[in-house]
Amino acid sequence: MDQNNTQFPVPILFVIFNRPDTTKQVFEVIRKIKPTKLYIVADGPRLNKNEEKNICEETRRITENIDWQCEVVRKYSDTNLGCKVNMSYGISWFFKNEEQGIILEDDCLPNESFFVFCQELLEKYKNVEKVKMISGDNFQFGRKYGNASYFFSNFPNIWGWATWRRAWREYDMDMKTYPEFKKNNKIETIFNDKRIQKFMIRLFDNLYDNRMNTWAGRWAYAIYNNDGVSIAPNVNLVSNIGFGENSTNTKKENNISNNIPTESLGNIIHPDSIIVNEEADDFLFEKIFYKTFFEKIINRINMYLKI
Repeated sequence: MDQNNTQFPVPILFVIFNRPDTTKQVFEVIRKIKPTKLYIVADGPRLNKNEEKNICEETRRITENIDWQCEVVRKYSDTNLGCKVNMSYGISWFFKNEEQGIILEDDCLPNESFFVFCQELLEKYKNVEKVKMISGDNFQFGRKYGNASYFFSNFPNIWGWATWRRAWREYDMDMKTYPEFKKNNKIETIFNDKRIQKFMIRLFDNLYDNRMNTWAGRWAYAIYNNDGVSIAPNVNLVSNIGFGENSTNTKKENNISNNIPTESLGNIIHPDSIIVNEEADDFLFEKIFYKTFFEKIINRINMYLKI
């Protein structure tokens, strides 16, 4: 992209809360690519956090430095909705107004090629119902698959991503169809590995019973329930810089997913067909989900049951 003159045409949703340090870093990248349309969603302060109102206000002020031609639309909450509700409502509001777009949270730091990647693939797959989202995340730690710039995955990674209204309209925060999904063993049509099947059903059970206050797993369920797949780049395009005590879901700074370096893409090379790369998914499950998130889920279940 021409950093001096070119403005980025794809709408961006920027979700912020109470972290001015990471918000500033991500917003600086947004300023560099100069989107023509920017939506900003901000959750409100929690009642039990005395200083949070001031911190939330400080965070919101960072996004006021719009020094390029841009239509800005803001949705700020006076009260705290929580991650699940705030993200769900915010993304739905975004796609009520836009046919397609990019979603960035305040701790997801992209390099500039992430935006070009999303722009090209949003156009290429806009009418391909099977493709539900485009991720900027790569958790392969240097492993690459084939000569294409990306591959297809059954794991929808959301630390910087893009999608279409047609896909997001399938999202249901309450997962009302889950009992039928579970009864019909649909997870077996998605994953061959019995451990992954068991892992995902355990996750969905807890989401359906509202024992986990997160939207991302519900989005994964919507994709599976509607026979979808995700796109993953063959190099990492977005780094999560938000690990630490101030984070809602990523507390441990020594997590293997913390601050993974990004790389730039050259010309985008497309794969020949839409086939999930099971080798890449198996590696991701072993390296990230099974060792990290499975342990987190078990801890939360134990806390809930007071074991």
